[in-house]
Parts: sequence; C-alpha cells; structure tokens
Amino acid sequence: MAQCEGDLSSGDCGHCVTQAVQHVEVECGGAPSGQVYLQKCYISYSYYPHGVPHGCGMGGQQTAKTVAIVLGGAVGLGFVVICLLCARSLAKKKDDY
Repeated sequence: MAQCEGDLSSGDCGHCVTQAVQHVEVECGGAPSGQVYLQKCYISYSYYPHGVPHGCGMGGQQTAKTVAIVLGGAVGLGFVVICLLCARSLAKKKDDY
C-alpha cells in the first residue's frame, strides 16, 4: 500500500514511493512486513505466512508512542487526584477555624 499527500503531483508521488521502496529494501531486508514514512508519502507492506506479525519500520516506535500516551495519562490523572485531595484538605482547614 502506498499513499501520498494531496499536494503532490502524480510524478512526484511516484518518485517519493520509489524512494520509500528503496528505503524498505535497505532497512527491512527480507522482513515479511514493514512501513516507511517519508516527508510526503508512506508505504506499508505485510505478509504473514503463519498469521504472526513480524516486520521492521515504525512498529516499535508506535508501541513506544502508545506506552508513552498511557503513562502520560496515568501521571496526569494522578496529578488531578492529588490536586483534588489538597483542595479538600484546604476546605477542611477553613471549616475548622
């Protein structure tokens, strides 16, 4: 599968996809799947002979990105809980006086 940004002419798109295919050949070798993102185009290929995904390219970065988002959300939620507990504590102190 290949996709180009809308502002590329068909000739420029073809050139970009050709460059992406060359990157795949160099970076992924004989991997059964891979993804390459260039500035204006993207290619992805997959072949799973036994139904098990393997490959190269952006897969590991995507997993790392997902983990970072989940951890960031957990830290953000923890911060909100701490702020609420502090506000509750301050409200109790005002009621005591």
